[in-house]
Amino acid sequence: MGEDVPTVVNTFVYIHGTLIYSIIKPMKKTIIYILSLFFCFLSLNGFSQNQLNDTDTPEFKNQGEQEDYWAQKFFQKEYKELKYKAFAGNITHIDNVFIFGRDSIIVSDSDEKMNLIFSKGLLYPEIIFGYHVSDIEELDFIKTSPKKRRFRFLLYTKGMHNPTVCFFELSNPKANGNMDMRDFIQNSTLTFFKRGWIMM
Repeated sequence: MGEDVPTVVNTFVYIHGTLIYSIIKPMKKTIIYILSLFFCFLSLNGFSQNQLNDTDTPEFKNQGEQEDYWAQKFFQKEYKELKYKAFAGNITHIDNVFIFGRDSIIVSDSDEKMNLIFSKGLLYPEIIFGYHVSDIEELDFIKTSPKKRRFRFLLYTKGMHNPTVCFFELSNPKANGNMDMRDFIQNSTLTFFKRGWIMM
C-alpha cells in the first residue's frame, strides 16, 4: 500500500516550508529594516497632516523660526518618555565614523562633545535606522528641566535622497543648570527618540 494522503501532504508541506525558511532566514535583517522604514513613513505622513491642519500656525520671519515652531509642536504631540538601553557591544571611533559591531554611523558637522552621544552608545544603528547623521543641535527653547536636554539632527537613510529631521532627549538625574554639555552626556540616558519629517 502507498503512503496515507495526510502523511504525503505533511511531508510536502514540511519540505517546502523548510525551503522557504532557508530562503527567508538570511534576509531577516533586511525584511525587518524595510518594515521599520515603512512604519516610520506612516508616522511621518501622519505628523505632516497634523501640521497642515494646524489653524493656529503663526507667520514666520524665516525658515529657522518655522523649524523651531514645528519642533516645539512635535514634542508637544509626540513626546513619551522611554528609557533606552545603551549599546552593549564594542564601539570603535575612526575619524567621523562610529562602528557598532557590524553596523556603522557617519557623524558629520558635530563637535567633540556631541560625539560622546555615539561613543557612549546612547544613539546607535538599531535605534535610528540610518547611516549618516549631521547637524546635531540642542533645542534650548524647549528645555523643560536642567536634568533633561532635547536635540535634533538630520538623518540620511539608504535609498532616500532627502534627510529626515529626528529628535531625541537625554536625561541626567544628577544634572544642574551649571553643568556643561560634556559632563551632562557622560552620565545621561536616552529617554526619547523619534523621526520627525522629511526635508524637502
